[in-house]
Amino acid sequence: MNIRRIVAIEVGTYFAMSLAVAAQETKTVSGPVSKMPAARQIPATEQKELTAMLAKRFNADVHEKLGVRGAGTYRFASTQDFFLINRKDLGSTIFETKSYGVGNKPLEEKMSSKEELLPRVEEVLRKAGYEIPDKRFARFQDEYAGAFHDRKALPEGFDPRKDSMHVARTVEFERVVDDVPVFGSELLVGLNPDGSIGRFRMHWPKLSPEKVKEARSLRAAVQEKKWTVPKTLQQEGVEILEVTAGVGHSAFADPAFKSAAVVRVTYRRSVEKTEYPLASTGYKYFDANGREVVFSAFPVTPGTPARLKAQKQKN
Repeated sequence: MNIRRIVAIEVGTYFAMSLAVAAQETKTVSGPVSKMPAARQIPATEQKELTAMLAKRFNADVHEKLGVRGAGTYRFASTQDFFLINRKDLGSTIFETKSYGVGNKPLEEKMSSKEELLPRVEEVLRKAGYEIPDKRFARFQDEYAGAFHDRKALPEGFDPRKDSMHVARTVEFERVVDDVPVFGSELLVGLNPDGSIGRFRMHWPKLSPEKVKEARSLRAAVQEKKWTVPKTLQQEGVEILEVTAGVGHSAFADPAFKSAAVVRVTYRRSVEKTEYPLASTGYKYFDANGREVVFSAFPVTPGTPARLKAQKQKN
């Protein structure tokens, strides 16, 4: 059995997501449910644009047969060696090669130490034409490769990071604008052994200065205790872990774009009075008036007759 951890994006999964918001005492502030984009043909001009992007930014071999398709502002391009997803409206991009994180050799020191890797990533981004403001190193995402055939035979305390081979290290950045954190932005960069980009995810929409200014005022209200955690989270079994003001925005998969100054409340909910105590950690966004803010709301996809029939038979 292979224990390789491979992180991949399935946008189809994102588009199938639905957001269920539990009924609460506080009102919820959210935009309309996002309308899923309709499939469309990619015209020759856009195909040329995608081909140029792949060659210039990712040094991808575009001489192979390139499969191109679209849905609204989303453009998809792929070969047997890589896939690309690009949002024409926001410039948000996902790119990954088939071979990234699938190595049979351990990662070299120059590809793993922070002192060596971060300058290399900055240089690669510069050469690719990506000038990404307000980014700050957050953490590494590591991947290991190894094999075992009998899970029960593994020793107690087995740690794949020690007993497997370190094959990939992806750099994750966070976004901070003038000391104001941005919730929802994403920047991941992973390099192949030859120094080319093997994994790239960028969702870094432009933000209005007004939203940043509002977030700064909201942060002051939190620090001065003029803003308090809503009563819906002041309950028995709920522990408040962190309260942070910033700017939040909708996700890559949301066809619409929404942003707002919010307070992110991270909490842990515990249930002790059961045979097996349970605990879960989550977060919610709230506006200046304590109303919950939902950035991305996807429609619930109705079941097909075949699927509903199978479900009834199962029950």
